[in-house]
Amino acid sequence: PESALFNYLLSGWFLNKVVAHSFEFSDEDVMATFITTVNDIAKKLNEQNFPLFFDQSSSNSFPLFSEAVKFFHHPNEQIRANVISTTLYIFDQLRPGMKPAPEYVRHIAQQSNTCFTHVACLCRDLWVVIDNDVKAGKSVRQQLSLQTDLLLYLHDVLAFGIPELNTVLIDRFLVYAILPVLVRSIASSDNRGDAEYMISPALAMVILQDIFERVKHAPLLDAIFVALCDPAVPARVAELCRESAPKVPPSWATMTECWQRGGRPTSAPEITTEPGEQPVHPLDERRGMESNTVRRALFDILDGVGGRREPLTLLTVCTLYTVLTRSENTSFLVQCGLLPTSGPRPDETPLSDAVMSVLRRFEQINSATIQMIVRFALELVIGKEQFVAKSRVKDRVLQYAKGAMKNAALTLQEEANKALSVKPGASPEREKFLESFMVEWAAHLQTPKEPSVMLQDVTGLLQQKDKSDRAKAMRAVLYCRRLQEDLVRDWRQEGVGKAYLKPSKEPLPGLDREAVELTTYRVDETFKLGDANRIRCFIAGSSVDFSFGQLTAEKIPVYMVPTDHLVLLVRPDFDTPQWAIPKLVQTLRDVSIETEPRDARPGCENVLRLQCLGAPGESLRFVDIFFTDPRRLHCAATLLEERRNKVRQQLAGDIKAFADRIPTR
Repeated sequence: PESALFNYLLSGWFLNKVVAHSFEFSDEDVMATFITTVNDIAKKLNEQNFPLFFDQSSSNSFPLFSEAVKFFHHPNEQIRANVISTTLYIFDQLRPGMKPAPEYVRHIAQQSNTCFTHVACLCRDLWVVIDNDVKAGKSVRQQLSLQTDLLLYLHDVLAFGIPELNTVLIDRFLVYAILPVLVRSIASSDNRGDAEYMISPALAMVILQDIFERVKHAPLLDAIFVALCDPAVPARVAELCRESAPKVPPSWATMTECWQRGGRPTSAPEITTEPGEQPVHPLDERRGMESNTVRRALFDILDGVGGRREPLTLLTVCTLYTVLTRSENTSFLVQCGLLPTSGPRPDETPLSDAVMSVLRRFEQINSATIQMIVRFALELVIGKEQFVAKSRVKDRVLQYAKGAMKNAALTLQEEANKALSVKPGASPEREKFLESFMVEWAAHLQTPKEPSVMLQDVTGLLQQKDKSDRAKAMRAVLYCRRLQEDLVRDWRQEGVGKAYLKPSKEPLPGLDREAVELTTYRVDETFKLGDANRIRCFIAGSSVDFSFGQLTAEKIPVYMVPTDHLVLLVRPDFDTPQWAIPKLVQTLRDVSIETEPRDARPGCENVLRLQCLGAPGESLRFVDIFFTDPRRLHCAATLLEERRNKVRQQLAGDIKAFADRIPTR
């Protein structure tokens, strides 16, 4: 229960007078105490005392809100956090379930118009700063953290479900930030660096993806989707996407200048809404339609017009994937060309076709882009099966996948003939080709990543350099091949969920013999060793730190057992004679062998180092094997090198046969 003191403070709008008082905020302690007190008062708001903070007879009838939002763009992060918390406590009392008085909602919505305009202006200023820092090669971690806070605030406000507030918030963000900055930057063909509030198209798409990921509000997302993909948009939307961003309201400029010089605004911010202005976000607005130039820009990026390459292509595919998977408006997906109609006429799907056609430019795109196209195609055909004519869409996707695979196969076969048609023995060109193919094979078996995962490293993504090599032909062939196989499977037999996005376990071509050995020898699972050949050696215990030379006491005796396709180190099973326990099982094809000593200390002379290739994204793993004399070291190294070359030669022939079997006509 509330204390009598707090009830007394609420009487006669006493707290309103305290909050509205002009304190001397040049003292940081006074400012911190004030903003903390306002936040504490907001925490105590409830259905009973909320009306006591409204003074209808005063020009500043609800100072708890109007005074707090003046600090929203204060440079101090802690003060901004308190302001955000205060406004959320107030909005919580306006939820439909609280049944607030209509005049309270209207008043807060009117004052929120200015507040949300300022938040939108803060966002667009922040985006310009991020763009400049990325171009200068600076870190943008702090700026991205602030952007995350603002987007989560946007999501929280919309989640309250207050219609009057949501209308104002969506309108202000569209008018002041999203349409004239983000969408306009994507649509601009020249991307003039001197244009006000223009950022790079790649950064604009990254920020849009962040909005899609963090703001789970369908009306706002659908409004952005319309501005990006709808063939025709309302004239007001087209104007905002074409013209310079609206100027900041005077209240924003006044308070920004005041905070920069360490003072505090003394007058309430003015309301910036123009009389008769209509919100731009309703999807049913169809008066004064214009052709959508942003949609044309997306086509140009996918077509590679003007030399636009990575990361724009990847980001565009990510954006269209998000539209496809998150839009709940099926008719819009049909209208914009992502889904076909269900009628008998084979209507075209231009945006979906444009995404799939990117595969023809496999030499200009990276692995992430191909992964995203594969995920897009799977969602289009399988994930949206209940909405579209499945067979029609699948046929179109398969047509593009087959065409792209044929083009890439010609390059792959040419490269394979150069690198693999060599005499038995070590060949640097062959080794490079095999390494690349194994890496690409392992990568294409993985689950295609979500856009949010691919775009985590914003700076690295925007600054990456595109490289063209034969690995791109490999990945195009492998991804298109897997896509075709996935599309023709009956996924209903795989159970519920998105089973078509699970990793594949298909073995590398020609490695069926290796697979048998991997099944026979498993780490820590005993097997019968019998009288098989073996070489005595040692490996380091898990508690050893080699950097301090603690070798002798912690070395574990093991045997190296020769096999056709594996490096196999075992320990005897002391409970069962002639049985052994594998401690290291590593495929020979993934191993590089070094015998040169790296350490001159005693016990480090006769060391064989294995450099093991890990899974995609993992770093190299090193295993040191110790021998008691050079003879054993030489015998083990020669044995491993000979068998490794034999495995690599067999693998080269199998991969070449695999490439030759790919149809190119």
